Amino acid sequence: MIREIAAELQVILRTQKCPVPVFEGPEPTETTTWGRERVVIEHDVNGRDSFIGPRSQGLNPRLAQVRIQALTATIYVQSAKAGARVFEHRRRANAVLDQIVAGLLDIGALRRNDVVFTGGKFFTPKDLEGTDVPGGAAYELTFTFERGITKANFVDAKQPEALPGQYGVANSTQVGSDSTVVGIETSCGA
Repeated sequence: MIREIAAELQVILRTQKCPVPVFEGPEPTETTTWGRERVVIEHDVNGRDSFIGPRSQGLNPRLAQVRIQALTATIYVQSAKAGARVFEHRRRANAVLDQIVAGLLDIGALRRNDVVFTGGKFFTPKDLEGTDVPGGAAYELTFTFERGITKANFVDAKQPEALPGQYGVANSTQVGSDSTVVGIETSCGA
């Protein structure tokens, strides 16, 4: 589900003209490079998932439980201004954060899943601790996202492989007059 949330958030950010790409984490290395702005969405390693019973039932499939996943969205940005000061990097991070919060709320509303923001903070990445000149800003947003659990056949991680060019993929996003996303659709065709 994290991969889908990251992909849908990327579409929303592009629609809102936000140039920062979104990736599913964890990242392969711990190195921070300010030249590569990004948002990384992943499981919150310091949080705990919780489970609740379903509040209501739809037609199909029947919900057994609801998993409330603990997630993080980590923002790495850098002001384009030469010699930017801390507040200028943080101003850019705050602008991206606002877009992410609004986008995650739209995704939750479209999926009919609750999104709850549990905290957030600016931090200094480990590989930049002790440096004198801030090269950017890093912000970690923690949140939970509901995921329905149904009784179904087990689906293994190995998926059928498609040959390059075998399928076409089309994405479309419907945006309302007030700039909120009202529909996201991804379709594949042979």
